[in-house]
Amino acid sequence: MTPDERLERIAELQREADEGRARIAERIARRDRDPGGELERLMADQRFTHDQSDLIYTSPVEPVGSPPARKNDEPHIIYRRYDGAQPERFPGSGAEPSGDDPSFEEAVDKFSAACETRFAELDDELAARDRRIAELERANIELKAKLDTLFQILGTGSAKKLWTP
Repeated sequence: MTPDERLERIAELQREADEGRARIAERIARRDRDPGGELERLMADQRFTHDQSDLIYTSPVEPVGSPPARKNDEPHIIYRRYDGAQPERFPGSGAEPSGDDPSFEEAVDKFSAACETRFAELDDELAARDRRIAELERANIELKAKLDTLFQILGTGSAKKLWTP
């Protein structure tokens, strides 16, 4: 690639980057003007994309349950039916455990037993690790002693030179 071709390519890439930035700025402005409309376009609905492979989002054929609020015939009045019962905070959760509940005590016992077992396993693992470290330290001391002997033989140590090349 010649220097002129390189400069042309750089200019072309800069133009493309500027065009991309302009498209992004236009999309942001369009989304700010009409947030709901932009959301529908993002859902790949064939009503907007005109692509037969995209989905069509429509209302369900049969409504599920009744709506939580309904309009009556009088203008601007919305009412809701309320049977007085509190909605369940966590559906399907049942009663919350307490200190008086035997299942709560069982759960605490199981948890503490599991913790004790795991701590014992960790102690065993740490003991095995400590034994391995001690073995490696002994091997390290032996190697240092062998190196000292080798250096003495070669004459690099403080002792009398035992061998000359």
